[in-house]
Amino acid sequence: MLENRDMIVMSADWGRSPNAIQHITEIFARKNRVIWVSGIPIRAPGMRLRDVRRILDKGLRIFAPKLGRHDRLIPVTEIHPFFIPYYDIPAILRFNDDRLAAVVAATARDLDFKDPVLMLTNPMTAGVVGRLQESSSHYLCIDDYGANENSFSTLPLLEQKMLESVDTSWSMSDILMKSRIPRSGENHFFPEGVDTHHFIRIQGEPPSEIAGLRRPIIGYCGLLSWWMDIDVVVKCARAYPHATFLLLGEAKMDTAKLTAEPNIVLLGHIPYGNLPRYMEYFDVGLIPRVINRLTVAMNPLKLLEYLAMGLPVVSSDLPEVRKFGDHVYLSSNHEQFVAQLGVALQSDSAEKRRSRRAVAEKYSWQAVVDNMSRVILHVEDRKRTQKERQSLLM
Repeated sequence: MLENRDMIVMSADWGRSPNAIQHITEIFARKNRVIWVSGIPIRAPGMRLRDVRRILDKGLRIFAPKLGRHDRLIPVTEIHPFFIPYYDIPAILRFNDDRLAAVVAATARDLDFKDPVLMLTNPMTAGVVGRLQESSSHYLCIDDYGANENSFSTLPLLEQKMLESVDTSWSMSDILMKSRIPRSGENHFFPEGVDTHHFIRIQGEPPSEIAGLRRPIIGYCGLLSWWMDIDVVVKCARAYPHATFLLLGEAKMDTAKLTAEPNIVLLGHIPYGNLPRYMEYFDVGLIPRVINRLTVAMNPLKLLEYLAMGLPVVSSDLPEVRKFGDHVYLSSNHEQFVAQLGVALQSDSAEKRRSRRAVAEKYSWQAVVDNMSRVILHVEDRKRTQKERQSLLM
């Protein structure tokens, strides 16, 4: 694993919705110094209420960072650079690139950073590669970003610029790996991981919000957004009226269809630290996805968390979930999804729960970080060797 190094990570806001990048950064930050650059967008804001709230929150973080920051358990230096959220205008794109590079470079100087490792998760940051005196640069592609609603039209071009500039590219699915090939040739798989020490059954008292819910409890954890197949959830709720469907996560879509069903309960966002207390009372975990360009490239984080809790999982037929076919119930249509949920409820056992837990234990975040560290060190060693050879030839 990398140790005693300086690292710059550019990703989503720290703590807003813990994802793979935050999990691996938590591991890296135990033995390295980290600057975390938050909140660079992939789409222009609209006039929707959540966009307005996001703008207000972003302003708070930029101009009053001590008030706007999330609690965190590791010592990262989080910064929120000012930017104009209209990257499709060339002059604004140049301004944002220059502003981002200047702010991050100033923070790195203040902290006396030396030869930082640069990790980028957003194509809109491609313009800073090579401008931060980094020892190596790495693109971590966790989604088909261009498939998101209202993404910037310049995003595909900037993603290609990123791939031509970075030392390595890491993709979270086989589909992404086939289409995100860096010029360097260093193309790697970036698997989802899980904190098996966190996602474990403790057999405590249930949280008060679910103490009186009727069993079985069919659970879902994650954002309620446009990629979630709410129609199949409604069909399941109607097919199993004796069960409770408990959905945990922030709603970023119209949930009227869900709340209309008497046995569907929405609790909203649950802090990451508290999730296992709720998931312990799930009888089945759901991954209901519409099938489109974005979702087929997804590698659902919750899959391994469900398995770590020993839960049977019913999922839409996604390529990365298909790899766990012996331990999940896959469905290619709504009727099959409803039927597979019945099978999952009827055929669970203590032995199967132990088997699922054993699978999850093979995918620790520490193992992911160790592998990534080996590649980074190899790339940097090769770059040093090439530089030394060029110096001898001059």
